[in-house]
Amino acid sequence: MSTPLVYLIDDDNVSHLVNQKILNHYLRNRLPVNARLLSFSSAETALDYLRDAITGEQWSELPEVIFLDIAMPILGGWEFLDKLQELLADKPAELWNGKLRVYILTSSNSPLDKDRTAHYPMVRRYIEKPLHETLLSSLQLF
Repeated sequence: MSTPLVYLIDDDNVSHLVNQKILNHYLRNRLPVNARLLSFSSAETALDYLRDAITGEQWSELPEVIFLDIAMPILGGWEFLDKLQELLADKPAELWNGKLRVYILTSSNSPLDKDRTAHYPMVRRYIEKPLHETLLSSLQLF
């Protein structure tokens, strides 16, 4: 079995650092599996990594979990999800469907943002920042 991969995508430096520390601690000390965390301060860079994995059919390089901020410059979280769905549209669903879970991780408490998650089947939950271990324990990570 390959090592599970987790993406953290957030442009806010302070929030990114805090959530990265919480995730690293949780992944190393609270789970029965080893997992890798890749952190991105831009959605564009994360999308490039995903595009390379998908177009190269390197399915083991797809993350199983993505923690995604929605309010980011240039390419926001919603646009990231649209582009990810486009990349996966012509790929066999059994390769990724149900294996790729996205958790929106945001400071927004807008009901419109929460409702918008229904348009993205891979989004499992809408989480208001910051992460904490009790919350992580309640999520289906792997």
